[in-house]
Amino acid sequence: MNSIDSFLNEKLQIRPKIVVDTKSFEGKTDPTQYSAETHTILVKPTYNMKTDPEGWMVHESEHAKLNIKDDNKPYPENSVERVAYTAQFKFLKATNKAVVFNDLKDSKKFPTLSLKFTKYGGEWEPVLKKYWEMANGKDAPTNTKEVA
Repeated sequence: MNSIDSFLNEKLQIRPKIVVDTKSFEGKTDPTQYSAETHTILVKPTYNMKTDPEGWMVHESEHAKLNIKDDNKPYPENSVERVAYTAQFKFLKATNKAVVFNDLKDSKKFPTLSLKFTKYGGEWEPVLKKYWEMANGKDAPTNTKEVA
């Protein structure tokens, strides 16, 4: 994979608008977010979209591809996040063969993903671990019907 641009072009039939934005991220740790209302992926100016080192553009592209609301389960246990995190983890495994689940907790390797464990650790770790394991193979969800 040469860049996140080629990934998005390949993955999405209707490509979302990508906007570098500062205001939307005040007080937030994630470097990206998807807006279903405007079909836009917002990105912090400091995030490297070309290499997507933490897979956030992949995560948001799954939101864009689905472009639906979640099933009202809590974050990150809802079906939309399950699809997005599984795709993100699959991307991380494909681009860095040596990465293991516990690496996601390393703030030097994954500065924003590691915050998911720092901030929500005990609550989210089993859920994210499940998605990590789902990213290994054929049981990985590709749409919300498969995960509902």
